[in-house]
Amino acid sequence: MRLPVISVAIALASGCAPTVPKPAGPVTYRCDDGRQFALDVAPSGDAAMISISGMNFQLFREPAANGTRFGCGVLTLTREGDTAEVKMDDAQTFRNCRSVLP
Repeated sequence: MRLPVISVAIALASGCAPTVPKPAGPVTYRCDDGRQFALDVAPSGDAAMISISGMNFQLFREPAANGTRFGCGVLTLTREGDTAEVKMDDAQTFRNCRSVLP
């Protein structure tokens, strides 16, 4: 049956071509103590780049009980809703961080 081929051809001709979503770009988070960081999550959601305390870290998604968790060994970022927390070397913690609107 040629109907599916014709339907796809009509959809493509009318501008209904599939598109790849563009990344939203980095999101800035500001914490209760005034510190901030930028987080850029890959479109796949499996990795992220964080710029924090003058350093950049490539993070990878890890299992999380709630929300989303990314880590790289020395740094762990946990997000739940619009709130995030960052732990660096289990010593320095950025708590109650919220995304800042541009």
